[in-house]
Amino acid sequence: MGVLDGKYDDLSEQSFYMVGGIEEVIAKAEKIAKESAA
Repeated sequence: MGVLDGKYDDLSEQSFYMVGGIEEVIAKAEKIAKESAA
């Protein structure tokens, strides 16, 4: 299991807030990163 294995430890806690599956977490993390870079 990826979460328990630490596979997603590099994603911010905010990425996990109010989302469904891990695919949504990854998408939200990418969106946050893009907004931070702008």
